[in-house]
Amino acid sequence: MLVLSRKSQESVIINSDIVVTVLEVDKKTGAVRLGIDAPRSYRVLREEVFRQIEAENMKAVASQSALELLSHLQIGPPKINKEKNAQQHNELPDE
Repeated sequence: MLVLSRKSQESVIINSDIVVTVLEVDKKTGAVRLGIDAPRSYRVLREEVFRQIEAENMKAVASQSALELLSHLQIGPPKINKEKNAQQHNELPDE
């Protein structure tokens, strides 16, 4: 990890097309406000939002995989053999 020090209104340039600028540092809370100037084709997310989306995508993939597995197994109601069932109950099968 590259660690840099920047003061308010100072920037870092990434790959010549992304500029991250320190807008404000709140001395009381330690919160840092950043401005990010990047092409619209880049997704810029806070880490916690990215992690939440990633987790939801993993759940969706897992449930989709489970549904595909179940559909391949073709699980359905058991087939009833009327003749065998009738023999067990000493009855005649329906004709």
